Amino acid sequence: MGLIILLSILGLILIVAEVILIPGIFVTGLIGLGCTIGACYLAFDAFGATSGWIVSMANIATCIVVLLLTLRSKTWKKMTLSTTLTDTAATNGAAEEALFIGQSGQTLSRINPMGKAQFGDDTFEVIAQDGWIDAQTIVEIIRIEDHKIYVKPSKSN
Repeated sequence: MGLIILLSILGLILIVAEVILIPGIFVTGLIGLGCTIGACYLAFDAFGATSGWIVSMANIATCIVVLLLTLRSKTWKKMTLSTTLTDTAATNGAAEEALFIGQSGQTLSRINPMGKAQFGDDTFEVIAQDGWIDAQTIVEIIRIEDHKIYVKPSKSN
C-alpha cells in the first residue's frame, strides 16, 4: 500500500512540475504519468478491481484539483515578474531631428564602434564610421539613417 501511495504522490509531483517548472520537455510528464499508472496497476493487482478503481479515480481527481489550484491566476502572479518598464527607446525624437550632417560635437566616451557623443545640450548614441574614436574628441556627423548617427573625427582635430 505504501508503494501505491508513494507512486501516486511522485506521479502527481512530476506532472505538476511538467506543467509549471519545465514545460515543453515532456519527459517529466511521461515519467509522472507512468508513476500514476503504475500505482493504479499495483492497486488493481494487489487489492482487486474495486480498490484499483478507487485509486485510479483518486489519482485522477487529485491531479485535476492540484492542476486547477496551480493554474489559478493568483498562483501565477506569485511566480511571474510584476515590474513594468517605464523607460523608452534610446532615441531623442525632436532633439534628434535638429541634428544635421556636418554638425560638430564631442565624444563623451570612447566610440568603438558605438558610444556617446554630445551635440549641443543633448547626448546621443553614435557610431564611428571607421575604427574607434577616443573620448573627448571633436567629431562631426557624416550621415543619419534609421535613427543611427554616424560620425568621424573632425578635420579641425
